[in-house]
Amino acid sequence: MYYLQRFGPQRLCENSALVDSRTRCVLACRVGDQNITGLTITTLPGASVSGSIVIEGKSDQNIRAKLSQLWLGASVETRRPGPRGGNLGPIRPDGTFKVGGLPSGNLSFQLVSRTSIKKHFLLLRTQRNGVEQPRNIPLNANEQITDLK
Repeated sequence: MYYLQRFGPQRLCENSALVDSRTRCVLACRVGDQNITGLTITTLPGASVSGSIVIEGKSDQNIRAKLSQLWLGASVETRRPGPRGGNLGPIRPDGTFKVGGLPSGNLSFQLVSRTSIKKHFLLLRTQRNGVEQPRNIPLNANEQITDLK
C-alpha cells in the first residue's frame, strides 16, 4: 500500500508508474502475459476552488502580466494521516483562477513559480463572498467554491 499525494491510498502493481499532467493522472502497471478481469476503477471529481486575484494599490498591465506567470497552489491538510493533498491552477491574465481535484480538509494557498517572479507578490488575505476567511478554509468533499478573492 502506497500513499500518493493528491490521490490518497492506492494499491500499486509491481513496476507501476503514476503520471500527473496537471489535468489527469494515469496509473500504469505491467500485467505480463495475462488478462485482467473484474477490475473496477472508481473516480471521484474532488472539490474545486475558483475566483480572482485582486491586486491592491497600483495595478497596470505589466503587473498583471507578471501575475499571469504564476500558478496558484492549493494545499489541503486532510483529515486522514499522511502528506497533504493539493493541486495547482494557472492564474489567467485577468487574475482569475481555478484549481480542481482537491480532497476534503483544511485549504490554504500559496503562489508557485519556477522563476523569481513570485518574490514580487504576497498573498495578504482570502475572502469568500466579501468576508475574510481564516488561513485554513474548511473544504468539504466534492465542494465547488466559486467566489474566492
